[in-house]
Formats: sequence, structure tokens, C-alpha cells
Amino acid sequence: MGTAELLPSLVLRDGAWLAENFEVHRQVGTLIGELAARRATAREVAALRQQVAAVRAGSDADQVQLADAEFHRTLARATGNRVSLLMTNTLLGGYLPVRQALARPFQDAAAAADRLHPVAEAVAAGGADAARRALEAYMTDTEGLMRATDGQRPGREP
Repeated sequence: MGTAELLPSLVLRDGAWLAENFEVHRQVGTLIGELAARRATAREVAALRQQVAAVRAGSDADQVQLADAEFHRTLARATGNRVSLLMTNTLLGGYLPVRQALARPFQDAAAAADRLHPVAEAVAAGGADAARRALEAYMTDTEGLMRATDGQRPGREP
């Protein structure tokens, strides 16, 4: 009967929960990206591009991570489906409390923005398949960088 509110504490206790969170985030995220590509307005596309710029402008890994999280919220809003935003917030809720241990992909703001840029542009072009592929690549690459962080993951002993 547990709910997603348990994710932060579970992720801290057992790194397998983080892997499962990544898996679901990748699956849900690609669906959200496809829907956003079909439905995004010009204003929402501009907001996505602004979030890519905010990621690029981040002065430290924490600012970059938070701007990246806001990109995903902006993407969910672009679907026009409020449940997409709730799902995104739920998944981010399992990740954001432990983000300091997963900062590696966000240490270089320009590289982080370069990973997000294709997602924003695929949504802007209205290509659902391209958006799905761009999100899948983004999430896979970012997860790989997170997992490579000096062998340190929440829930794992040094």
C-alpha cells in the first residue's frame, strides 16, 4: 500500500530503488516527450528553450540540476495533461533529495544543456518519434554519468 512518497527514503537505503526510479523515469519521460511534441504551443516551446538556457547558465552543479528538473516539469506542462506533471513531480521527488550524490552530469553546465537541447528542438519540430528518441538518449546518457560517479550511490557503502 506504499506510495511514491516513500521513494526518497527507499533510494537512500538501497541503490536498486534508484535504478528502478531511473527505469520508470525513462519510460514515463519518453511518453511525456512524445505527447509534448504533439501538443506543445509556441509559448511552451519557448519555455523549454528558456530552460535549456537556464541549465547552460547554472553556476554550479546544484543550480544546473534544479534547472534540469524544471525542464522536465516544463516538458510535462507542454503535454497539456496535468497527470503528466504529477508523474514527473513524483519521479523527481525520488531523485531530488539525493541529487548531491548524483551531481556528475551537471558539473559542466554547457554539456548538460547540450544533452537537453535535442529534446527541446524535437518537441519544437513536433516530431513525436524524434522527441522520444531524444529523451531516451538524454536519460540514458545522464543516468550513465550518474552511475559512474566514483562508485558512490545513495544506499551504497563507500
